[in-house]
Amino acid sequence: MDKISIAPWKDEDLAQVMDLWRRTFADRKYDFRMDEAGFRQRVLAHPDFDPEGAITAKAEGRVVGFVLAVAPGPGETGFLSVLIVDSDHRRIGVGGRLVDAAERFLSGCGKTEMRIGYKGNPITFATGVDMKTPAYTFFLNQGFRNRGSVSLFMETTFAEFELRDEIKSYIEDNRSRGILFGFCEAEHRKSVCEFMEALFPGGWEASVKSCLDGDPPYPVLIATDGSVVVGFAGPVRIGTDGRGGFTGIGTRPDYRRGKIGTVLFNLMCAEFKKRGVARNTLHTGLNNPAQEIYFGAGYRVRQLVDYGLVKRLV
Repeated sequence: MDKISIAPWKDEDLAQVMDLWRRTFADRKYDFRMDEAGFRQRVLAHPDFDPEGAITAKAEGRVVGFVLAVAPGPGETGFLSVLIVDSDHRRIGVGGRLVDAAERFLSGCGKTEMRIGYKGNPITFATGVDMKTPAYTFFLNQGFRNRGSVSLFMETTFAEFELRDEIKSYIEDNRSRGILFGFCEAEHRKSVCEFMEALFPGGWEASVKSCLDGDPPYPVLIATDGSVVVGFAGPVRIGTDGRGGFTGIGTRPDYRRGKIGTVLFNLMCAEFKKRGVARNTLHTGLNNPAQEIYFGAGYRVRQLVDYGLVKRLV
C-alpha cells in the first residue's frame, strides 16, 4: 500500500488536482464543471478561501485526493465543498483522512458543524450529494446525517412541448376573473418589485430585480389583477450552452388555487421553446407541492439530492 501524506494547499498542486477533478467528474453534465482558470477565479481568489482548508492527499508525490473545506464569517456552520479520491486509492481510508483533516480545520475556525450543500456555502459546485452514489453512503458512515433536506433534480427538453388544452382553459378562466398574463413592462415594474419584496425577500427578490435592471432586461412573466401583480415566473435566461434558467415561480397567497402558477410556468416553458432553448433543469423539495406543476409540464426526475447533510463537530 502506498504511503499517503496529507498536507494543506500548494499552488504547485493545481494541475494535478484539476486532472483528478476532470477524471472524477467526467460524466457530470451540470455539477462540478471546472478548469484551472475557473478554479483560480472561483476558489483561489475567493475571500473565504483558506489554503489550510484546501487539503491534498499524496502517494509518492502524486495527488490522489483533495478536499475543500470553507469557514465563512461568523456562525457555527462550516462547509465541505468537494471531496475527490482517485479511483485506485478508494476504500483504503484516504477519503476518511481527508474528511478528518477538513473537520480539524473547521473546528479550529470555531465551527461546530460541517455541512454539505449549497445553502450558505460561498464556494459551492453542486446542490448536494446524489443519493444513489457510493459517496452518499460514505458520508453517512463518516457521521453525516440528513437534516430533512432532499431535492428532486428534474429535467426536460422543449422540442415536443406544447401548451395543453387544460392550460388554455386555465388562462380563460382567469381572464374571466380579470386576471391577465403577460410580460413585465415598465408600468408593472413598481408592482413587481413590491410583490417580490413582500413575498420573496432576499435571494429571489435580488435576482429578479437585477434581471429587470439588465441591458437588455431578462423577460419576467407576470399575472396581473388590474394594476396589481399577483404572480410571477422567470426571469427567462438562456445560457451559452443552450440551456434555460429561471429564478422561480410564485403567486400571492390570496390568489392561489386558481392555477395561476401553473399557467405562468407553462407560459415560461413555451417562451423557452420559442427562444430555441434545448433543455432546462431545476431542483425542488421532495415534498414541495409545486412538483406537480413541473411534472405536468413534462419534467422528469433524474436524481434525488441530499442538500442538508450535516456532521456535528463537538
